[in-house]
Amino acid sequence: MYISNTNIVDVVQGQVVEHQTIAIQDEKIIGITPTSSTPLKGSQRAIDGTGLYAIPGLWDMHVHLSHDDIARNSMLPLYIVYGVTGVRDMKGDCFECNGYGDYSHHTVKQWVADIHNNKLVGPYIIASSDIIHDIDDVTKLVQQSKPSTNLVEELIHRGVHSIKLYDEVEKNAFYALMEEANRSNLPVTGHVPFSVKASEASRLKMKSMEHLSGVIEECSSEEDRLRRALETATGEQDSDYTSIVGQYIATFDSQKCSRLIDTLKQNHTWQVPTLSILFNRKWQSDSRINYVSAQERKFWQQLERWERKQFGGKTQGDIPGWNHLKFQVVKQMYQQGIKILAGTDSSYWGIFPGSALHQELELLVRAGVSDLDALRAATIYPVQYLEQENVMGSIEAGKFADIVLLESNPVKEIGNTRKIHTVIVRGKVYDKAAREQLLMQIEHYVENSIDNNKAKEK
Repeated sequence: MYISNTNIVDVVQGQVVEHQTIAIQDEKIIGITPTSSTPLKGSQRAIDGTGLYAIPGLWDMHVHLSHDDIARNSMLPLYIVYGVTGVRDMKGDCFECNGYGDYSHHTVKQWVADIHNNKLVGPYIIASSDIIHDIDDVTKLVQQSKPSTNLVEELIHRGVHSIKLYDEVEKNAFYALMEEANRSNLPVTGHVPFSVKASEASRLKMKSMEHLSGVIEECSSEEDRLRRALETATGEQDSDYTSIVGQYIATFDSQKCSRLIDTLKQNHTWQVPTLSILFNRKWQSDSRINYVSAQERKFWQQLERWERKQFGGKTQGDIPGWNHLKFQVVKQMYQQGIKILAGTDSSYWGIFPGSALHQELELLVRAGVSDLDALRAATIYPVQYLEQENVMGSIEAGKFADIVLLESNPVKEIGNTRKIHTVIVRGKVYDKAAREQLLMQIEHYVENSIDNNKAKEK
C-alpha cells in the first residue's frame, strides 16, 4: 500500500516535508521517498495524499476504560474514529473486581490480543495497576493468596505497565513503595499523595504526575498550612474544598513554583495536566452523548454529583481563578522546558473518549504551548515516555504504520487535528466511510443499551 504525494509532519525535526510517498507493508512503514521518484504499481492500493498532512497516530495518555461490553462496543472503537491509535489506561487492573466498570489485567490482555488479531477495533493499550488508595490494604490483599509475594512483585507478575497511586497514600508507605518499585524498574504514576511534596516524589523518581496534583499545592506560599487543611478535609465525609482551592489561588507563588519546576525537569518527571476536566459541564446536551451507553451516563451523573458535593455545588471548572491558575502553571512548565503529555481523563464525567483529545490539544495551546509541541504531546513525547520511540511515534521507515491523514496543517493550527481524512492503524485503513460505519455501530449499541435500561426500570 502507498500513500502518495502527501505532506509529512515530522514531529522529531519540527518541519513539514512536502510531496512524499509512504510505502506500507503489513503493519510497518517500509519506505518514504519523494513522490516524483516513486512509480506506483497498479496492483497495490494507493491512497491519494495530495493536499493532506500525515501525522503519527495520536496518543491519549490518561484514559479510563470500562467493563468488557462497553469497552468493546463503544469506547475502544471511538478512539480509532478520532485518530487516537494509542492509550495509557490509568486503571487497567482490579484486585477486587466488584465496582462499576471494573476489569482485570486478564481482560486488558484479551483486548490487546483481539485488536492485534483484527477481532476488535481499538488502539494500542498500555495499562497501569488499579488505583491504589492505601498501599498497606492492597499489600494485605495480595498476601492473602500469595503470602511470600510483595505488592510490586505481584504487579509485575500481572503485567501492568505502572503503579497508579491516589491522594490518600501515607508518606512512609509511599517511600517504601518507591524504593521497591525503583529497584524493580516498575514506574510509579498518578496523583502525588497529599502526604508528600511533589518535589519529594520527583526526587524519588515518580515517573508522571497527573492533573498537576501536588504541583499546585507546592506552588503556594502557605503550602504547609494548606496541605494540613487538605489532609484534614480528605478525612471528613462532607468536605467542601472550594475554600482550600481559593486559598491556593490567592497564595500562588511564581518563584516558588519555578524552583519546583526546575526540580521536575532535573528528574525528568513527566506532567499530564488533563485540562479537559475543567470544561466538561455541558455533556448532557453534547451530540457525542449518542456514543455513551446508558450505564456510562448513569456513572457520569454519579461522578458529577460527587464533584459538586466536593466543591459546594460547583464543578472545579466553576471556581473563579482555578482555570487561569492551571493554565498559568502549564505555561510556566512549558517555558522552563518540561515535556508535557496530552491526557484527557476520559471517561471521567463529560470527557468523551477519542474526541476529547483534540480539545486537550487546543487547551494546551490556549495555555501557552506551541501548536507543534502540543502535537508532540500526543505523538512523539508519549512514546519517549514509554521508551518505544524506536518503533512508533513518528512517520519513519521501520516504524509501525500508525498514521492520521489530516485535511489541514496542524502545526499552523492545532485544531486541524479534528479534520481527519483517514486513520491508519498498524497498516489497516479506516477512511471516512469506515469511520462513519463504526459510529453507526456504536450508536446502535448505545440505543440498545438505553432501551434495555428502560426495560429494567419498568
